Amino acid sequence: MTTIEVKLPRPFEAQRAILNSPARFRVMRCGRRFGKTNVARIEIVKGVLRGELWGYFSPSYKNLGELWRATANTLAPVKKHKNETEKRFESVTGGLFECWSLDGINVMRGRPYHGIIIDEAAFVKQLSNAWEKSIMPMLADYKGRAIFQSSPNGYDYFYTLCMLGMDELNTDWAHFHYTTLDNPYIAPEEVELARKTLPQRAFLQEYMAEFVEDAGGVFRNVSEVHTGAILKPYTGKFVIGVDWGRSNDFTVLSVWDTDKAIEVDIDRFNQISWELQRERLKSMYNKWGAQFIVAEANSIGDVNIEALQRDGLPVVPFTTTSKTKAPLIDAFSVAVERQEIALIDYPSAKAEMQSYQLERLPSGMFRYTAPSGGHDDSVIARALGYYGISIPTQIFEPILI
Repeated sequence: MTTIEVKLPRPFEAQRAILNSPARFRVMRCGRRFGKTNVARIEIVKGVLRGELWGYFSPSYKNLGELWRATANTLAPVKKHKNETEKRFESVTGGLFECWSLDGINVMRGRPYHGIIIDEAAFVKQLSNAWEKSIMPMLADYKGRAIFQSSPNGYDYFYTLCMLGMDELNTDWAHFHYTTLDNPYIAPEEVELARKTLPQRAFLQEYMAEFVEDAGGVFRNVSEVHTGAILKPYTGKFVIGVDWGRSNDFTVLSVWDTDKAIEVDIDRFNQISWELQRERLKSMYNKWGAQFIVAEANSIGDVNIEALQRDGLPVVPFTTTSKTKAPLIDAFSVAVERQEIALIDYPSAKAEMQSYQLERLPSGMFRYTAPSGGHDDSVIARALGYYGISIPTQIFEPILI
């Protein structure tokens, strides 16, 4: 008899507790980088080697890649047929596993499975509908098992599933709560760095796997820092943050005292020409004798910045990308949360901050955004102004235009 060797990663203690659980339905509430993918891979591989049928479900097609590649590579010695496009693997043992995106749930109706895994369950749109009406019936033929794995995303249906697992009388269900620190291969200092630099809610949700009220909200203590009023000019060092807008969006100017870390003036306007917008900025610049201006440089911003620089204004361009926006907002959010700054109690700007969201994309990445139909112009202008505090003022000498 030929012996075929299939190599699996060695699970650490917390992973073994999940894998060894006899519960039919296991809910994994885990921090980022805990090792959810390896738990899924081990469970699927062992099932396929027993000749079982397994399904892996993810919020989007893009999320499937890591698990599919790792599991298919592990099972390569027992491959009978593999369809890369359909993400379907058949084994010589009679076992099978396939991957599905939950943005097309209806195509999966009628398939039987011995086991299923729902990844990033808290971020599946209409999880309750997908589970109760489509996925759970797939387990009926074989009295199959299920694993739900995710970090939290507010008090949603995933929270309900966790509560089922916490009920000691509900023996079909089990709940497992592990943080990023429970992975022995993650350096504790990396988690400590995240604790120090991220907003508290983001850290608690993503690393500690805690359920947080209003999990999508970015700013805490918004009302507590909105204690100021527009001030009259005084002697000091000032910087202006600018977010450009036209038509439906607004241009916002946010003036900061760089020594006191307070907002001293704000202006918000739209539906005027670029020339008039630049004149309005020049007026604010002269009013406060600002050291320099930090202005968003994307698209329309480039033209305005070049025009202002030709006129002699000291403008620092800030290009907003997925890589630069997150640290910009994170730093501002931490300052708000710790009440290290004071902002003008300007109703529309305050409302923007209260509704600003951290949204997880189907790819698993995050983005900061205003709610649908909302604005974030004041948020960006204020964040740029706060960012300007960290720029050495000596690089520019204030001038009057």
